[in-house]
Amino acid sequence: MNRLQNLRIGYIPVNPSFAAPGDRRRFCYYAAKRDLQFEIARPSETYDIVILTQSADISLWNRYPRGRTKIVFDFIDSYLSIPKFDPKGLLRGFSKFATGQNRRLLLNYKHGLEQMCRRADAVICSTQDQKRRIVSLCPK
Repeated sequence: MNRLQNLRIGYIPVNPSFAAPGDRRRFCYYAAKRDLQFEIARPSETYDIVILTQSADISLWNRYPRGRTKIVFDFIDSYLSIPKFDPKGLLRGFSKFATGQNRRLLLNYKHGLEQMCRRADAVICSTQDQKRRIVSLCPK
């Protein structure tokens, strides 16, 4: 039996229906192939592993206590490459708060993403440029 099948796995989907390409093509696909059971993660619960997509509330999850739970942050967009004073970048934290994606207002959303990378036990990225920016925040 696969060791992963004995773990309590939490997942924050891109879309609650699991229909978004980011869900279908990445973790959900892997879980189905490996016959892994998982549930939508809640910050009030304890898991062995939590996989967070960029739809996760990073204002909460970056404060999730270290200990038993390992967090994997699926961070495939290049938000860390956006210039400091880019208008969209400056408004991103407010818009994530206004739409309810984040419960706490992150005035500097880029800083919030950096905190999430620091909290994560591993970060999934898609380019070498991202890896260079993330490795100082999370070596795995």
